[in-house]
Formats: sequence, C-alpha cells, structure tokens
Amino acid sequence: MSQVIAIVGANIAGASAAEGLRNRGFDGRIVLIGDESWRPYERPPLSKDALRSGEAAAPRYLHDETFYDQQKIELRLGSRVEKIDRSRGVLVMNDGDEVAASQVLLCTGTRARKLSVPGADLDGIHYLRTHDDALQLAKRLSPSARVVIIGMGVIGAEVAASAVGLGCSVTAIEPADVLMERAVGRFAGAWLAQEHIRRGTSLRLQTGVGRFIGHAGRLLAVETSRGERIEADVAVIGVGVVPADELARDAGLRVENGIVIDAAGRSSCPEILAAGDVASQCNFFGEQVRMETYTNAYEQAVAAAATMVGEPAGYSGVPYAWSDQFDVNIQIAGRTRQDADMTVRGDPASGGFSVLYQRAGVLEGIVAINRPRDISGGKRLISQRWGGPAEILADTATDLRKLKQ
Repeated sequence: MSQVIAIVGANIAGASAAEGLRNRGFDGRIVLIGDESWRPYERPPLSKDALRSGEAAAPRYLHDETFYDQQKIELRLGSRVEKIDRSRGVLVMNDGDEVAASQVLLCTGTRARKLSVPGADLDGIHYLRTHDDALQLAKRLSPSARVVIIGMGVIGAEVAASAVGLGCSVTAIEPADVLMERAVGRFAGAWLAQEHIRRGTSLRLQTGVGRFIGHAGRLLAVETSRGERIEADVAVIGVGVVPADELARDAGLRVENGIVIDAAGRSSCPEILAAGDVASQCNFFGEQVRMETYTNAYEQAVAAAATMVGEPAGYSGVPYAWSDQFDVNIQIAGRTRQDADMTVRGDPASGGFSVLYQRAGVLEGIVAINRPRDISGGKRLISQRWGGPAEILADTATDLRKLKQ
C-alpha cells in the first residue's frame, strides 16, 4: 500500500512541502488540507497590494489552478481537521470524514491576537490574516476614511502606509516609543517612526487603547489609554499573533509557544512534523524560537519534505525578513539585540542606510533600509560568523558582498 502524507495548512509552508515531496520523488498520496476556500496564495501582499487593489483583488496564487492536478496533490479546501487520532493514524475532519495518513505535517500557522477592551466587537474593527480579511478591509479604505491602526509592528506599519497611500486619514497607536522594535531594533525603529510622520501618519507612541466607542454597533471612535478620543471609521488591530497549535496540543505533542520540533522538523511524535509560523525550532543562534517569516516557513517546509522521504538534512539558516512601506524597502537578517554593539552604515537623512549589530566583534545582525546590496553581503557574513572592526562595516566604500574574514 502506498504511503499517504497529510499536510494541514494550505499556505506557503504547506504548499512548499507538497511540492518538495514531489521534487524528491515521493510517489505516494499527498493530501493538502486548508480551511480557506482559496488555493495556496502569497500572504505578504495582503497588507500592501491587496489593499491598494481594492475589494475585487484576487489572491496572488503560488501556482495556477492546473499545478496541483499535474503534481497529483489532492487539495481539500474549505476543510478543517478537528482531531489527530494517533492511535488509528487518521485525521478526523469537521464533516466527519477521516483521512488515514502514515505521516502528518502541521503547517497551521498563527491567528491574530485579539484585543480585549470594551467595544472590541464593534463593526468597523478589523484584523488582517487572510485574503478574505483583506477584501473586507479594502472596502473601508476609501479616500478620507478615518483609520486608526493599533499596534505598529510589521503588519500595522504596512497597513498604515497603504492606507496613507489611498488617501485615508491615518492615526497609529503604539505602546512602544519606536516602531517595529522587535524586528528592526531601536535605531531603525525611531527612523521609521519619523518617516511615517513625514508621510502623513499621525503617531501616538507610548500609548495604548482604553476602549472603542460606537453607536448602534458601529465604530465611532477610539479612546486611548491617555484619555484622548480619536474619531474613527475603521480600526485595524495588529497586536501580534498566537500559534494555532491546538491540534498538536490535543494530540499530546510537546507544545511551548508553538509545536516544538527538532532540526529535521519532527515533533515529539516522529510521524508528525511541523513547519512555518506554528513551529518552534532551535535557530542559527542556538535559540529555541518560533519565527514568523515567509523565508522561514518556506525553508522549514522544504526541510520537512526531505525528512518525510528519508533524507533529513535539517534547516538552521540565518533568519531573514523584509517589509515594504511607502517606497521604503526594509530587509532584516540575523538578530538585532539591544545589548549588541551597533554600527550605522550610510546616512539616515538620505533615506538609505544600514544598521549592523556585533557581539564580541562578531556580526550577528543587519537591518538595511533601501540598501539591498548590504543585506546580501551582510547575510553571508553573519552565516560565516564574521568578526572584525566596526569601522570596516561603517565604511560605505567597503562592499559587504566582497568582504572576507
């Protein structure tokens, strides 16, 4: 009897794993299960192109509709797995059907963290995780619409930039005193805050939300933790995500802020693997972390596919992520710990610069603002654990792509 591999999550991780299995010669049955009605699509455009294209925007699909038939990948869309029955080796579906599988890959991703304040259920309050979310939000982002963004992490900052570009009046509320600090560090985060202000975003830093004010079930205003009332037609909440790890938890797998996996993608039950935003793995720096990036989801999924066909190689690459806001391209590699030594390369006033982070002289991270050549060189140097004087990194005449140990 041929093997059956069930992949739960029709996203970049799930689709990449299915494709990776076929590329490695797996000739058994592959079932790719997704709870959305759309076939696998790119999620980064949801906060950018999808909003700017309006409510009729189509997803940016990973493959055309013939790909999955050609690859003999069975798509089960609009379906939800209710339970993993390990004793019988089956997935129990929400419609009562069962899928028998010799191996399972969980790519269940994350869900938006909900904000629990009075009025949080009013019409006009949005979260952004799926294409359907983007379609609903796009309907509200008309020119002159009063938009309040709550949380200026990556998603919040990208939505704010998109809304400003659409002619909306945008106010952003952020508890920290800089933007995207966890991703880009304090220096670049402070620069980004000023860039948003310059482009038209009204910022309320070191501020939280007290309550949402509405009438007849419809949002009218946001009251901040400082008591300020901000009139609002739309509010977009981006206060982080939580891993969708319930299936793993109920199946008795080890779960600690996500599904704990080894370098090859295996959970505490070797027949069940995980990849993507839901997976917690030891990273390049030896830290057990859950990474919410497109690149990590893809690379972990490819590594999991190799493991499932008996060719475990593992994945522990240098963390990498990017964001586009207005005409600003932000790329991040490695880590940006605040206890590291920081070097600024280039002139922030010019709109193009990089920030590099070293610990004990070893390069650990880089944030490149409109300097794509720096990121390719910086990522390579981080992977090689390059060590050297900060003055070399600061010198813009030095091509990081050619720098040697």
